[in-house]
Amino acid sequence: MEGTLYGQGVLLECPLCGQEVPDGLSQEEISENLLLGLRVRAARKAKKWSLQVLAEHCNASAKGLQHVEYGYRWPSVPCLIRIARALDVSVDALTEGMRGRD
Repeated sequence: MEGTLYGQGVLLECPLCGQEVPDGLSQEEISENLLLGLRVRAARKAKKWSLQVLAEHCNASAKGLQHVEYGYRWPSVPCLIRIARALDVSVDALTEGMRGRD
């Protein structure tokens, strides 16, 4: 997989969506980030909420939540709990089938 230089790091292009993702993540971690993002987005859309409304409900930035939805980053455990609570879903529902994170 070829990467493009971006600042001091290297970003790789996701084969699924074409979005750039940070180098250093395994293919499994990239897939899990994207899956989590899809699940968060689906739950948010089911409530007919914008990113801004979700951000207000879970005390996070809309930009940070957008990065989670796009699979660019994995939220911290406290943030993941706040996202799940705001969306009225369990953390287990958002992370089902994923391996643990350190």
